[in-house]
Formats: sequence, C-alpha cells, structure tokens
Amino acid sequence: MPGRDASIVIDNFEYERFLGEAIDSALAQAHDDVEVIVVDDGSTDGSRDLIAGYGQQLTAVLKDNGGQASAFNAGFAACSGQVVIFLDSDDALERGAAGAAVQELRRAPYAKLHWPLREIDRDGRARGTLNPQVPLDEGELRDRVLERGPGAYVTPPTSGNAFARSFLERVMPLPEDLRVCADAYLYDLAPLFGRIARVREPLGRLRRHASAFGGLGLEERLDHTLLVHERVRPALAARCRELGLEPDEDAWRARSWPLRQRRALDALWTVVPRGVPFALADAGTFAMEPPAVPVAPDAGAGEVAATGVRFLAVPWPGFGWLARVRPALGARRVLLDSDDLVVLELA
Repeated sequence: MPGRDASIVIDNFEYERFLGEAIDSALAQAHDDVEVIVVDDGSTDGSRDLIAGYGQQLTAVLKDNGGQASAFNAGFAACSGQVVIFLDSDDALERGAAGAAVQELRRAPYAKLHWPLREIDRDGRARGTLNPQVPLDEGELRDRVLERGPGAYVTPPTSGNAFARSFLERVMPLPEDLRVCADAYLYDLAPLFGRIARVREPLGRLRRHASAFGGLGLEERLDHTLLVHERVRPALAARCRELGLEPDEDAWRARSWPLRQRRALDALWTVVPRGVPFALADAGTFAMEPPAVPVAPDAGAGEVAATGVRFLAVPWPGFGWLARVRPALGARRVLLDSDDLVVLELA
C-alpha cells in the first residue's frame, strides 16, 4: 500500500496541558495527505484520555516510558509518510509546514529540510523571538560534520525539522540509550546522508516554559547540551565508521561548541563578578540573559559606550566584529584574551 505524503509524529510525555494544541496544529495542515501519529511515552497524567478523544483522526501509539529515541522509533514504525516531522508535544506547527516540506523534498533528494520557530510562552503568547536567532545552515554539510562532530551546523530544535523517509530508513531504529538526545543525533546524522534544505520563514512555534529545555537558564541549558554532546559523539562516530569515514573524536571534543562555550563562561566569571552588568558581543549566538547587555552584530564603538557598563565580553563568534571596532574603542585595558573569549574594561 503506497505511503502518505507526510507523517507528523508527536512524541508526548506528561504534557497534557499542551498536547491538544500540538495535535490540533498537526490535524489542521493545509496539505491534504498528512497522517498524524501520537506516541505517548508512558504518561501518567490525562494525556491518554485526551488522545483517545480524537478517535480515528489520528493513530495512537501507547507505550511504556522509554525516552525520546524509543518514542521516535515507535512513531516511525507506525507511520508511512515520505516526509516525517517529529513534533514535540509542547510545540505546534503552522498550517503550511507539511506542504512546504513535501514540496521541497520532492524537488531535490535532501536528507532534511528545516525552518526557524517562533518562540511562545507557556500560555501561547508570542515572545517576539525566533529560534535559532541566526540564519539556518543549508547545502552540503557532510565535510563540516565530519570535521566538527556533534552540533556542527545551525539547526532548529525538533519541531523545526522535516526528514526524508529515505534517510530515516537508513538510520532507524535509533539507539534507545539516547533517551534525551535522539533529535540531536538525527540532526548530526542527516548531512552524512544528503544535503540540507531550509525555509526562511518560521513554520512552527516553540514553547518556552519552566519544565522544558528552552525555559532553563543559559548555564543549565549548557550543562544539558554538554551531556548530549557526550552521549551523541560516540554514536555519531560509530555511524561515520560504518560509512567508511574516519572521525577524529579528539578534534570533535576540542572544537565542540558547548565545550568552548563552557570554557568562555568559566573564564568570564574570573574577571567579571557574577551579577554585574556587562556588554556582550556574541554575534547573536550565546543569547545570555541579564545582566548581559546585548551588542548588535553591526554595532559601532559609540553604541558599546552607550551601554554604560564597565565590561565588554566578546566570545569567539564575535571576534570578527571586535577586529572591526577595536581601533575605535581606543586603548582599553584587556582583562582576558584567549581563544574563546576577550574581555575589555570600558570604564
């Protein structure tokens, strides 16, 4: 029996409060050949009653708790779409998401299509921000992944991705010990099997709330990301070797974005007291909360001075900006100058 054009696989655990909105957004897709699969990963709240209320509008997969990889595996086994979107149950899709994915993945043999997500708060109100905050990568990224390892390119969270079934059939089932990082593993794998495409406009909504990753503070998110990196790295390296590639895990570790970010933050707190405001020129990639005062990627020395703070911190993504404005900043005292972070005293 021929498969559907697209499958939306919603993985849920204890998110009854948000699940209905995710399901409704999947059922409301403008494309007319979309199936909706809801995998409940052992919830003990009212999620299963909510799912049952949709009747034949969706396919329910009810299982014991096994984590994200287990839920992805169960959902993929139950779906038939040539394009598969894994939707987190606290997020939602715009009506055109599935149609855009089907159209683009028919046009060329991409492994993955992705788009940015509009951030919303717990109650669904727009926060006025996108995730990621910087443009998504696209094209042939295989060499970059082989060089850098996990997290090698800019990608959105789970709900901003659509995968070609041809790619998923080659890599699934996923290792089920990847309980909290199956999505990251798929992002990293995709460029090894094909090109990556992007849609520039947001096609989904990412909910930021206290019990989700996006609701954590920067350092909590970083600790989680480091854990994901440590779990994904050996799995990704093993898959590279299966493809006849030679990964350099030591180099991956040295170039790891979260490890560099951890080093930069640790160094920052040695020269800037915690809680003291400081200007942050990070090219929009660190997105630290206060007391960081963001410096726009096109800001000049005058705008930096206008922040009125004592310190300017420039992590490595902002080094190009620093080189451009350094002459105009004058003879500022350098408090720290490393491969990961430069800190200047402004006043």
